[in-house]
Amino acid sequence: MFFTALQNAFDLNIILLTAFGSLSGVLIGALPGLSVTMATALLVSLTFSWPVEYALAMIIGVYTGGVFGGSISAVILNIPGAPSAICTGFDGYPLARQGEASMALGLWTLLRRPPPQGYLARSPRGGGQPCGSPSNVCRAGTVRAHLIPEIL
Repeated sequence: MFFTALQNAFDLNIILLTAFGSLSGVLIGALPGLSVTMATALLVSLTFSWPVEYALAMIIGVYTGGVFGGSISAVILNIPGAPSAICTGFDGYPLARQGEASMALGLWTLLRRPPPQGYLARSPRGGGQPCGSPSNVCRAGTVRAHLIPEIL
């Protein structure tokens, strides 16, 4: 049973379906108004007659790509493309306005969780009020690469 699963994991069709699903998931997630849940629900009906391995590979690819794609519009436009990207917009959009959108997307890709409380306030160039303040809004600080080990 284990060897069958291992053989299926390295099947070229499954790898290609997962890659195609991830790319289409990023596109769906980046468009505000199209959620990952909706894309997955529509895809289930499309893949209903497919073999189980192929259908699950495509659905997993769309889901994971869509979760990442939702952060793209949250960082660039401050409109989260997925519900899981709401907090990404709080810190990512101000960084994008400072010209560091690639840094914000890169950090979100690596960490996949919000920064610790008060993280932006510890920024070397200042950063406004700390996260978790009464207004519950984080003003933009500058995230620098040398602070990444502090988050991990």
